[in-house]
Amino acid sequence: MPDLNEPANSEKISVDDAVRAAVALHKQGHIEEAESFYEGVIEEVPDHADALHFLGVLRHQTGQSHEATELIARALERAPENSGMHLNYGNVLREVGRPDDAENAYREAIRLAPETADAYCNLGALLRLKKDFDGAKSMLDKAIELQPRHGEAFCNLGNLLRDVGDLEGAVASYEKSVEFDGDRAMRGKAAASLAAVLRRSGKIERAIKVLKEWLAWEPDSPVARHLLAAMSQADVPERADDAYLKELFDGFARSFDVVLESLHYRAPRLIGTLLKNLLIAEDARLKILDLGCGTGLGGEVVAPYGNELVGVDISRVMLAKAQHRGLYEELIEDEITRYLESGSTTFDLIISVDALCYFGELTRLLRGVSKRLGPGCYFCFTLEKTETSEKGKGYRLEGHGRYTHQKIYLMQACSDAGMTVERFEEAILRLETGQP
Repeated sequence: MPDLNEPANSEKISVDDAVRAAVALHKQGHIEEAESFYEGVIEEVPDHADALHFLGVLRHQTGQSHEATELIARALERAPENSGMHLNYGNVLREVGRPDDAENAYREAIRLAPETADAYCNLGALLRLKKDFDGAKSMLDKAIELQPRHGEAFCNLGNLLRDVGDLEGAVASYEKSVEFDGDRAMRGKAAASLAAVLRRSGKIERAIKVLKEWLAWEPDSPVARHLLAAMSQADVPERADDAYLKELFDGFARSFDVVLESLHYRAPRLIGTLLKNLLIAEDARLKILDLGCGTGLGGEVVAPYGNELVGVDISRVMLAKAQHRGLYEELIEDEITRYLESGSTTFDLIISVDALCYFGELTRLLRGVSKRLGPGCYFCFTLEKTETSEKGKGYRLEGHGRYTHQKIYLMQACSDAGMTVERFEEAILRLETGQP
């Protein structure tokens, strides 16, 4: 923690100067240094509104959104007329599953600063998730009126138009977002959405062109590279690489639970039903491993069966959200095959909810599972189904970036790994573009 009164050059640094230094470090991506400065300021001046606010923003960015809500709420007690604080408070509230409170925060930000395009943009995105499509469009149109080159507003408008079935309008909005947004992450998000809508419209060649253009301005993008392989079926990898998964889920973590709820996500509940069908008692006190645990939705289902619950995921931001659930005795940041192969501890139950769909070839991973599974114990997992595969492999990489598998391939992979299939069920895991 920095010493605000006696820095290295022996010149006294004011609290406000320390906050400015922290903000500069924060913007440059020096998260740990910025955090140390913010904490140092709050230690000196516990009620410093800006330090509380920006530390809350930092916590939010690192996946600690529940703590962020407390910090920004404290800041607003001291600066209730600060529209920027209300805007950021709304962002955090939305991602911790408090949409009504988030809406109130956005509307207060607009009341205090009615010319702030970002507030209308974010409120529009929230109203879309709440299925208030007319209200959402009104807010997004206002954001674009105030800032005609607002790339994120155009991307959110594209999402809205896609949801209501106006695919041509969605394409036009995404194209403007890609053109206008200078932020790398936002521009990439818009390009991915544009390619997905073009694929949905049957315009595969045009989608491939978008992804190639994305790689031209961001040659190192693992997301663009993976989606191009998925869309073109050229140079298809046996599994999604680590860089793709980290970028995908670090970026998705903050809205993960809210978005999945809107897709009628049922996979964790189906795993729970399967455990009951296997006649596993809820008080069995099992040692359980959750592979690809994400934010812990699967952990919530299996926790009643467990004496010890361990989660493994490649995304640090996902793990931060899982930590908040208070279910796991241990959370480990690692690629799941590497984790399985690198240790010898065995488990009574292993689950994997919507993680294996990022693997095409399954035998190596399943052998790792078999190594870690106690005798007579269960591995319960979900996959997405295909009736056809690419070049007889038994699986294929779909245009959306996930792998689908044939039943015959799955059965053989389990057998090759030394496991017996006890139950095999088909069910709807969730919706995608309105389809099961």
